[in-house]
Amino acid sequence: MAAPTSYTEQALMNYMHECLNGVGDVLGFVPPHAYDEAVNEALLVYGTSDVTAVTGASNIRKLRAIARVEAWRKVMAATAGDYDFRREDGASYNRSQVHAQAHKNYLQALKEARELGVKAYQQVAFAQGSAKIDFGQGYYKGPETR
Repeated sequence: MAAPTSYTEQALMNYMHECLNGVGDVLGFVPPHAYDEAVNEALLVYGTSDVTAVTGASNIRKLRAIARVEAWRKVMAATAGDYDFRREDGASYNRSQVHAQAHKNYLQALKEARELGVKAYQQVAFAQGSAKIDFGQGYYKGPETR
């Protein structure tokens, strides 16, 4: 089987559904319309409004990485309210496991997308160190010593 050289929106939705390895079926995500907003987000992250304009192996690879991130984000959103409970007869239901596993898969997909250079997913590096702030100038410079 040859690697894809381009996608249609429908083909990208099908790819996203396949990436979920059955989780989408369990959650009732029925292609194509279940993935409309996830595809929109993937296209916005990629920086295009036309999926057919994405061509070339490295660009297709980035698009697929973004699609995996957005597919797992969709699962996390759908399962965020799932909780564990135990009945009086001792039976327990650990519904939060799907969300926890989706989060792990999301983080892995995010890591892969970052490694491919997807700028929208890059972490912001915050400045570190100490700064003295002068109250007289509207800034804090530390505890006052008397």
